[in-house]
Amino acid sequence: MDHRSLLTGTMLIASTFLIAACGAPATIELIPSETLTPIPLTETPTLTPPTLTPSLEPTSTPTIPPTPIGGKNGLLLNRTVCPQKGDCVPTVFLYNLVSHELISFLDGYSAVDVSPDGKKILLKKNAWETGDLFILDLAKPEQITLLQQNVDDAAWLGESGWIGFISKANDKRQVFLVHSDGNDLTQVTNSSIGAGILEPVFNDGVFWIEGTVDAYGSTYVEKYNYTKLDGTETELIDFGAARIIGAVSQTGKYVITTTFTGTFPIGTKLDLIDTSTGVTKEISLSKPAPDIDLSLSSLRIQPLSDDKWLVARITETAPEYWIYSSDGNVLAQIPSEYSIVDASDPPSSYRLLSSDGIWVLVSKFEETSGEQFKVTYQLFNTTTSEIQDLPNLYCTNTDMKTVGNIYNSDAYGCQRNNHFWVEIP
Repeated sequence: MDHRSLLTGTMLIASTFLIAACGAPATIELIPSETLTPIPLTETPTLTPPTLTPSLEPTSTPTIPPTPIGGKNGLLLNRTVCPQKGDCVPTVFLYNLVSHELISFLDGYSAVDVSPDGKKILLKKNAWETGDLFILDLAKPEQITLLQQNVDDAAWLGESGWIGFISKANDKRQVFLVHSDGNDLTQVTNSSIGAGILEPVFNDGVFWIEGTVDAYGSTYVEKYNYTKLDGTETELIDFGAARIIGAVSQTGKYVITTTFTGTFPIGTKLDLIDTSTGVTKEISLSKPAPDIDLSLSSLRIQPLSDDKWLVARITETAPEYWIYSSDGNVLAQIPSEYSIVDASDPPSSYRLLSSDGIWVLVSKFEETSGEQFKVTYQLFNTTTSEIQDLPNLYCTNTDMKTVGNIYNSDAYGCQRNNHFWVEIP
């Protein structure tokens, strides 16, 4: 189970206290890592490069290529392939959004994140534990370069060119930054507690959660911090006195928080914290329908972009999903038979939205017969509510050999596999 899912669940269950005021800024000294050194090493991976379509002979009538969906022409997916039971291999797949072709792209690795232009991929050999971090250029799929050893978590920090990762220094998990070429390795934090989670957002600094991580991957949160590269550190949220659900927006402009008021009758409120000024603004969510109870204690709110939110209401049967504007108004409702893919797993929630700001990936579960099932995948238009089918992208528990039918060791887990919008050359 991943850090971000457990953090979200822990915060919902334990939400019984008051929000504490942001702490006063403190200054820390940036400490270059002495134990971590960029390692320019190239591996020879087991991979199958994407199939390239030969150029057509010139004709008098130019051929107009299909328009890519979502501003990118492909989806990168992590899957666990089990050709035989008990013999499972992490595999990266590419799904072409123009030709709808699904190919097995890279064996033995898991994608951690992608660059904002969708052209470069961060990879780990072990996605859930400490492992080596690699970088791959989709234009040169035959070459995988080792970027850093012994990394716990990693993220491409927006458009900054920095890659952030968590690794141990002085026996504590700390946040480091490095450029994609392996230069300028910098230790950003010097926490006596340790860094639990690093947000994939950059705003002249990093957003990170201070806390401990146990042997099972559960994060015990203490503070939510924002540290600039000049060493200025701001405590945005103190979890010691209040239990708050926080999520940073796409540009780092604000943090969304929901908290119990502690008054009787116990209520909840939704706030936006301006990360540059510390000013807090309370937001009210409009009801999708008069009979729908929007108690914040049952909601999970995540930014898809600076002006779009994904709101999930947790029920006894299945989550319900809405797309909201950042002023609290409903933009669209996802039909009940569909589920958001990766609603609380890496990548960060706003990366679920396509680069053109329109589409999110959803899935549909169908029982075919008895205990047999099939999960199909679609794209949901957050503006028009259109559903776009993705043929050849599905998951079943009946055929474990072909690429199209990808079997996951956790049968129901195929609904929640990581995905990234990429640009296939």
